[in-house]
Amino acid sequence: MKYNLHARYLQGETVEVWNEIIALKEKIFTPPFREVVLQVVNTMVDRIVYNLELIYTELLIKGYVFDKMGENGYEDCYVKPVFFQKTTIDKTALVVDLLTKLEPFGVPPLILIELYKKVNIVDLRGYFPNLRSYFPLDPLYIEPIEVLIEFVNHYDTNYNDIKDTNYILISPDALIKDNISGGTGYGITISDNMVADGDLIDYGKDITFVEYLRQVFRWGGFPNLEYIAKPKKEPSKQTYYWGGKPLEDPNKWDVSKEIIDYQIIDIAVEIASKTLPI
Repeated sequence: MKYNLHARYLQGETVEVWNEIIALKEKIFTPPFREVVLQVVNTMVDRIVYNLELIYTELLIKGYVFDKMGENGYEDCYVKPVFFQKTTIDKTALVVDLLTKLEPFGVPPLILIELYKKVNIVDLRGYFPNLRSYFPLDPLYIEPIEVLIEFVNHYDTNYNDIKDTNYILISPDALIKDNISGGTGYGITISDNMVADGDLIDYGKDITFVEYLRQVFRWGGFPNLEYIAKPKKEPSKQTYYWGGKPLEDPNKWDVSKEIIDYQIIDIAVEIASKTLPI
């Protein structure tokens, strides 16, 4: 283990450094790791917040319409039309409240707790009015901390759900986000002692919360594009023009346009190119 973790993270070893921190498990708060782990986590959270604000702003510029996508129980925690909001107040009391209520069952990972200190609302659900997708894009959504607290309060007399599963729900799944009947949603594991990251539950593949966020940022807020947006091995030999200027090959994506408008993929890739690595 190299102890200059923060310097290595800043130099671009984001994945390697985070994997080393995950491997520490509950030792993240013991000397000599505590200080440098918190440095890395704070830098990561700052980059996450930067990326979220960038994606939200860029989507607005591209004509994306943020929308709660139906009455599915995931829109009662705030007043529309706010879909992204950074924290402007000290949320220490809310964090302590959540940790206290979850204490009999486990502790959420450090990255989630620190992210809650910086953001209030993360909800990228919506649509492009003139571009259609018949594939659930899974726009990022993270339950506000107030909702998690209410969830635990709801089970104040019956904690079997948390006891049996060892996770808490943090997001609807891709189908629910599109107002289609889906599962219970995505969860994040809790553990006996705080660790850096947690597994994302019911996502469909083994992935941690941070890995999921990386996938979100790789695809401009729409992580499910990873499964369909495959570039063609050989670009078209034909040159396309509009207004006398050459355009990018509209057939460069190896996916049926009956499934998704190619321009959505192009927009996502353009936005992703502006995000910071976490």
